[in-house]
Amino acid sequence: MPTLLNISVYEVIREIILWGLPVSIIGLRLWSKRKRMRALKTVEPLGIASANEGEWVRVTGTAVRHHDQLTAPASLRSCLAYKLRVSADSNDFSLMGGAATPNIHESDVVAFRVRNETGEALVEAVIPEFHLVEDHEGSTGSLKEIPEPLKRFFVDHRVDYTKNFPFFEGVLLEGQRVSVWGKASWETNTDMEGVTETAYRSQPRCLVIRGDNAKGVVISNRGSLTTSGG
Repeated sequence: MPTLLNISVYEVIREIILWGLPVSIIGLRLWSKRKRMRALKTVEPLGIASANEGEWVRVTGTAVRHHDQLTAPASLRSCLAYKLRVSADSNDFSLMGGAATPNIHESDVVAFRVRNETGEALVEAVIPEFHLVEDHEGSTGSLKEIPEPLKRFFVDHRVDYTKNFPFFEGVLLEGQRVSVWGKASWETNTDMEGVTETAYRSQPRCLVIRGDNAKGVVISNRGSLTTSGG
């Protein structure tokens, strides 16, 4: 067994990197997530017409369909976004030829609009962070028939869905109140009804909310985060 005296400086540095780097990355991610969540709580909602190009803004209003909708895997509801998770003790998981996984989740979102008294904004959340109310839950053991999308979810994650696993699902429905935090961009878009600006040559422009390579759009339908207008 090596002792402190015969371990090289290189080996010490290597061990520090191997153990310290993952911990640092996880810590940075948690800090970044809390920072974005705090922005959604503390940043004042902005009137849509008041958003400045490139500014990170919070917009609150009614979620409106832009084009297509999604189907939530567990509840089969038509929605604009969903997040599904399965959480259980690792000893309870029976994977198809793999090690135990304590938590698995899946989420998706389509482009949608946020409408309020100041106008409309288009949300294109390529890298979303969801804080959705989990209003549908159950377990695979209590279902007479597992919906095909939910079954595919388990198969994709190599989890034996014939066993009893609890699941929790949150969705963003059309007509629900939603709060969004992201980066503002004024763009030409003739496909929007709530245009609030006119650009060069009278081309209609709309506010588009996205993230960037470092930060994604934060989306929430929790009541505590959507009570303010703007």
